[in-house]
Amino acid sequence: MRRGVRRPIAADIGRSSRREKAQLSRSRNRHAATNGLTQVRSVDSSDPPDGRAARTSLPSSLITAAPNADDRLARNLARALEAQSERASLLARTRARCKIEIARRKLVERTLRDTEERFCQLVEYGDDVFWLAEPDLRRILYVSPSYERIWGRPFRRLYTHPEDWLDAIHEDDRQRVREAFAATAIKGHGDEEYRVVHPDGTVRWVHDRRLPIRDGRGAVCRIAGIAGDITERKQREEALTRQVREQQAQLAHAQRLGTMGEIASLLAHELSQPLAAIANYVTGCVRQLRSRVGRRADLLEMMEEAAAEALRGGEIIRHLWDFVHKRTPEREPADVNQLVRDVTRLIGVEADEKGIAIHLDLSVDLPRVEVDRVQVEQVLVNLIRNGLEAMHESDPETASLTVRTTMAGPDSPDSIEISVRDHGGGLPAHLVDAVFAPFVTTKPNGLGMGLSISRSIAEAHGGRVWLTADSNGATTARFTLPVVAGDRSE
Repeated sequence: MRRGVRRPIAADIGRSSRREKAQLSRSRNRHAATNGLTQVRSVDSSDPPDGRAARTSLPSSLITAAPNADDRLARNLARALEAQSERASLLARTRARCKIEIARRKLVERTLRDTEERFCQLVEYGDDVFWLAEPDLRRILYVSPSYERIWGRPFRRLYTHPEDWLDAIHEDDRQRVREAFAATAIKGHGDEEYRVVHPDGTVRWVHDRRLPIRDGRGAVCRIAGIAGDITERKQREEALTRQVREQQAQLAHAQRLGTMGEIASLLAHELSQPLAAIANYVTGCVRQLRSRVGRRADLLEMMEEAAAEALRGGEIIRHLWDFVHKRTPEREPADVNQLVRDVTRLIGVEADEKGIAIHLDLSVDLPRVEVDRVQVEQVLVNLIRNGLEAMHESDPETASLTVRTTMAGPDSPDSIEISVRDHGGGLPAHLVDAVFAPFVTTKPNGLGMGLSISRSIAEAHGGRVWLTADSNGATTARFTLPVVAGDRSE
């Protein structure tokens, strides 16, 4: 009987122990985020609804082990909370940095959009043409719409016909521009002015500047350029050039008049000789005709001599008239040697009066030059008269002036050089270039305009004038003129 009574009690105790263990496990799972000591307390005691404390029915072995497990759990939870706090702080800092970076990028993007918009407005609506092409110019990568206004052709056509812009260039400029653009990849830059012809025949001047764009290896991968319309500037320059030339022509005319005024008396003497000869021949003919003793042959000879003297006098007057007459400059092919002979015939009167001999050393078979005869003669008159005046105190027995014509040296290819060499007192080295400035002169009563006008005329003809002084006192004035194209001597 007693054994039968004790068995159920032991079984109840075992079931009670298992229930308490399960309850402890559920309590721990339910309160995993709380303090370990609180968990033990929540298992060890609970407040009944009436507020009275209830005693736990846990075994003593579990009560002893609970504090150690709670400490480990607390430490683990503390470390986990600390790590979680660090991650939360890192996440907050990262989020803040992201916000700043996003705001910065938005600002950069907005700035880039504004800059791009302004650049597009500048390119699309500006007066100049912006273009980008492959180095060989066989492919146009971009061209702004202003191309249509300057070239007078659709700009989109360049994408399919990249040579269209070059075909529109004036035929006199096209080859030069083609070669210049081809050299851009080598030279690294370019600056060209040329004319563009519109379909209706209108001509516009263009200033094209370009530069290469290089890749990371330094090779030219693109060519970028800006082309602007400079037609109005060119028109102003041409108008100013015409005005300057007109003023120079007026000044040159005044200088020619002054020159003729200085030698007028000598020219009168020169004209008196053919006039006197004519009078003598005619008087002789009249006398013989009246006496009826003259032979026909003698009379004919005297009349021919009179006619020759009349032609000589008329030539002097004609040449003098051409020299001083104010007219529009006209260029035509001319023989340099003949120009020199005409000038020395005109100025020879003054040379004879001063007792100075003029020697001519003229090369034969020289090509012709395209010049305004009167203007070139004026340069020669200035140079020869300067040489004569430089020798006014020289011994008449040795005083001489040499005029020489020859092909110019390598410094002036395809040009003829005319040199005038005197043996006066020489020219100081510091005045060799200075005397070409206006109003600079070595003459006591000189105006200082002769050499300045001479240089302007020479440069207008594509030549130049300069002086060289020798150590022995001789001064040589040199004057070059380009020969006529197609008439160069072989």
